[in-house]
Amino acid sequence: MTRYDDDDDDLDDMLARRRRKRRGPGGVSQVGWLLIGVAVVAGIGWAAYTRVQEWRTDRQQVKAGRVPPGGVPDGVIVMDHDTVNDFGDWPERYKGKTVEIKATYVPLGHRFLDTSVRTLLPNDLARFGVAGRGDAQFTFSVSVPKADVPEVRPREDAWVRFVCESGDRHQGNRGLQIRRP
Repeated sequence: MTRYDDDDDDLDDMLARRRRKRRGPGGVSQVGWLLIGVAVVAGIGWAAYTRVQEWRTDRQQVKAGRVPPGGVPDGVIVMDHDTVNDFGDWPERYKGKTVEIKATYVPLGHRFLDTSVRTLLPNDLARFGVAGRGDAQFTFSVSVPKADVPEVRPREDAWVRFVCESGDRHQGNRGLQIRRP
């Protein structure tokens, strides 16, 4: 037969009570909760830091003229001088996509040399020119949107947002928005 000593039982009970006191909710020790708290605070701090860096980068991109002011909705492809050559060479890749390009207004024909984009009727074609990387230059045409269009004179820059419906630079580009940089 095994004989139990009452002193051993009391000691075991006392040690068990001490262990329970050191544990917090859910059976996690105080040190464990401290480590979890530090990890959460560090994660929140890192998320805030990266968001501030994104804001700084966005602001720098707007100042440099690579991104339109006011931001860009999801699904819109913004092109700058480095990426616009892809649209100039292979417009069929952008069929059905919404594209935004910083371009220069180039009036169609001599009689429109003094005409701004605002004086064109909705759905009339407005031609814009782009100087890409290196010596690459090309033009594209966009139907004038029915929305409010700013006074963009010939040889002035504008941000042009359009849907490339047919995969062609000069046909089937439905204008969504034209705005000044």
